[in-house]
Amino acid sequence: MKLYFLLFVCFCMGYSYTQAQSQRKFEKPDYENIEKITKDKNLDSFYPKLFNRYNNNDTSLNITDFTNLYYGYFFQEHNSPINFNDSIKAIYSKNELTKSDRQQLIFYTKKQLEIEPYSLAYLNRMENLYHDLGIIDTSNLYRFKLIMVAKTLVSTGDGKTDTTGIHVNSISDEYTLINLLGYDFDGKQSLTSNQCDYLTIKQNDDGIEGMYFDVKQIFKGYYKMFDIGKKKKRHRKRD
Repeated sequence: MKLYFLLFVCFCMGYSYTQAQSQRKFEKPDYENIEKITKDKNLDSFYPKLFNRYNNNDTSLNITDFTNLYYGYFFQEHNSPINFNDSIKAIYSKNELTKSDRQQLIFYTKKQLEIEPYSLAYLNRMENLYHDLGIIDTSNLYRFKLIMVAKTLVSTGDGKTDTTGIHVNSISDEYTLINLLGYDFDGKQSLTSNQCDYLTIKQNDDGIEGMYFDVKQIFKGYYKMFDIGKKKKRHRKRD
């Protein structure tokens, strides 16, 4: 999968990833505007409209649409992630996966995608599982979503400094994106004063030692949940 994705990046950008990062222009998400246009029912960017197209596998969705989907998800009401990790790990621990195993993994992952619809890890898993089952058309639909989400992320920063970090709404997307770009995490993670995650990368031909990911929105989400929790606690005391 790494080789495929790296070739894809080169194909789309016309040169290596490191060259692309030095020559392309990046645009940080305008969260205030994204919130506004994804809540306006009169616009095509209204989140429920876009999300319906996404769920219906509309391959005409462009990078702007995916920007509004991925970063607009922060402003939507959604449930806590579903944890099937133990069941999934048990299946992957087998020496060889059967057709039934792959179908079970698809079932679990679809449930996870209901809560985290743009997870690179889940989209990647679905593409591979359907490909292994020989259901190529469905595999290609998940590949489209995987590619578009990844392109959306790398369009927001070059990952070289904590002021040009790649914007993510999920910690797991950091690790998956590194792998998709052909690199391996080297085991060290730190948070900068500018609220960027810095992940070290194992030695590679591009000489990249690590990548920065902007996690400010993730922290805002934590603060938001904390405030909601405090309000609920106050209401229970009043009752």
